[in-house]
Amino acid sequence: MKEKMKIPLICLVLVLSVVLSACNNKAVNKNQNEEEYQIDWYLVASQVPVTSAQEAVEKAANEYLKNKLNVTLKMHYLNWSAYYQKINVMVAGNEKFDICFTHSNTFKINASKNAYLPLNDLIDKYAPKTKEMLGEEFLKGSQINGINYGLPANKDKGSHFGVLYRKDLAEKYNLVEQLNAVKDMNDIYPILDVIKENEPNIYPLKEADAYSVATLLDFDVIVFPGAFYPDAEDGKVVNYVETPEFMEAAKITRRNQLAGYNRKGDVNVNNNEDYFMTFATLKPGKDKEISASRKYEYVQIDLTTPRMRNTDTIGSLMAISNTCKNPERAMQFLELFNTDKYLHNLIIYGLEGVNYTKIDDNTIRPISDSGYGNAGMQWIFGNIFINYLVEGEDPDKFKKIEEYNKNLKKSDTLGFSFDSEPVKAELGACQNIYDEYNGVISRGLEDPEIVIPQYIEKLKRAGSDKIIAEMQRQYDEWAAKYK
Repeated sequence: MKEKMKIPLICLVLVLSVVLSACNNKAVNKNQNEEEYQIDWYLVASQVPVTSAQEAVEKAANEYLKNKLNVTLKMHYLNWSAYYQKINVMVAGNEKFDICFTHSNTFKINASKNAYLPLNDLIDKYAPKTKEMLGEEFLKGSQINGINYGLPANKDKGSHFGVLYRKDLAEKYNLVEQLNAVKDMNDIYPILDVIKENEPNIYPLKEADAYSVATLLDFDVIVFPGAFYPDAEDGKVVNYVETPEFMEAAKITRRNQLAGYNRKGDVNVNNNEDYFMTFATLKPGKDKEISASRKYEYVQIDLTTPRMRNTDTIGSLMAISNTCKNPERAMQFLELFNTDKYLHNLIIYGLEGVNYTKIDDNTIRPISDSGYGNAGMQWIFGNIFINYLVEGEDPDKFKKIEEYNKNLKKSDTLGFSFDSEPVKAELGACQNIYDEYNGVISRGLEDPEIVIPQYIEKLKRAGSDKIIAEMQRQYDEWAAKYK
């Protein structure tokens, strides 16, 4: 009986493949019978391309896209300081654009304004390969009340925390073996003491703003100060500033300051790399990525469990504007961009021999001052697994990220999105208080047993309890409907 079942199953698979292929071809053929459509695509860049160099890339892309989708592409690159200002102005003015990069809270805010189209049906129909590679849980995590308003980038799908240290100093003082054995902060102190005793012009540890010992607590922060404990399954929202864990972490940071590990002055002067070790958000190969743009080479130590949280799923998305005149072709373009290696690398790195040199089949060396290239910004574009490697990157980078994604611990709150509108005023007031206290606590500048009670009291007067209650209410409603 088992042998007889094989033939119809194989036939069914073949039939479905033919049908899907026919549907895709039919969509493409339909495009050829319609008017050519220009896709206006807004992108952020660490360095905005030179106009002539960008036009050469667009020309090559458009020649390729003509036969594929009957579309032309116009890329609008802006630097970080101007990017969201421009997007927000276009959203407010209901100006026409097709696709834009977006992420984090800005994505959620504009989605709540109906600036972006619901994509569930478009993804199902026009981006099945992208949907498959992203996976159900990752797509779910980026939803707002069950709706996808953005297509997440297929990259590292989670994160963890730890430290980065300077390799040259570790080797100079024979600390590598000791560093390889580090499991927690207690293992780090004897190493920091060596640097402190022997390098008077180097700070052993950088703690500042978003990155301090408190980072290792790994709270699943939804919107400050509301969070879930890591691995929590009880659905309880907490104000993480009020937790005993936060107080203990702040005390450790204070001891680090008093021991002379941290700088007392303005933390921004630490950007000159006059430190040995710093806390960081990590992923496989983060140390190589950081080292490529720094004076020194760094090595990472992983200290927390790799997790997929809601924040990880909205770290990089492409949204289709509600002013887009042809969302079907916009989604077809995103599907092609995520699956076609030539087109993908053309947009990211530019033209071979002009903007980069090919070292081997899968590795390139960017040509400096060529006027175009997005090395270091690959994470914003889509499917990193068809990127060329940049010279110096780990040859096994993508294999390691795939394995990392496979083993991520999924947050129990994946898919929960907080609507901040009911407590908008309170959130603004609490953010101001965060700005007042966070730097003081994260650098250990004052006694946390005195400062944190003041911090909590000011947050309460600003409405933190109302925020937590509203978040709990929304979470309970969401959990009853979607979990």
